Amino acid sequence: MRRIVPTILVLLLSLSPAALQGQAPGPGVPDFVLSPGDRLRISVWPDSTLSGVFPVEESGMIHLPLLGAREAAGKTVAAFREELRAGYAEDLQLPVVSLEAEFRVSVLGAVRAPGVYWVNPTYGVFDLLSRAGGFQANAKEDQIVMTRAGGESYRIDAERLQDARSGESLLTLRSGDRLVVPEGGWWDWRVFLQSLTLAATVVGIAVR
Repeated sequence: MRRIVPTILVLLLSLSPAALQGQAPGPGVPDFVLSPGDRLRISVWPDSTLSGVFPVEESGMIHLPLLGAREAAGKTVAAFREELRAGYAEDLQLPVVSLEAEFRVSVLGAVRAPGVYWVNPTYGVFDLLSRAGGFQANAKEDQIVMTRAGGESYRIDAERLQDARSGESLLTLRSGDRLVVPEGGWWDWRVFLQSLTLAATVVGIAVR
């Protein structure tokens, strides 16, 4: 028993924080650049009435209680947090401000719960697929297509988690990303079984 406990501790310590948290979103990445359509979860202490979830409008502006309209698009989470802290410091004593950025991505096709999801910058492709319930039995896991807001398109092998053409790593998600998981597994098996049946029939006729 004494040998088992240290082994378990080593395994737990070797896991990344994301793995230990499972599907729970982590804090926003400080150097994530905000874009229109994103939203911010803002927490302000000592005045919690200033906290809330605020969208970044298409104009790039965000409207906050006490501070009014502020330009957020194009700024990193860390830089915008410092800007807000300085703004709140004019009315509050030693304010503590925390920000978590969130953006929308979508996943379609052969997953159990396709749809649009709000995620934060710590999310990767596997995190999104997990949120969507995982693959269906007929999913073509090596032919996932990722389309990005800028128009780029990638084909991902889920086992390698990289673009099948260039080998570019695609570990993280960006605002507006869309994953499409093609179907076809069960259809391919049906075709295969139908082919075997047809071949057996032909062989049977030939033997006669």
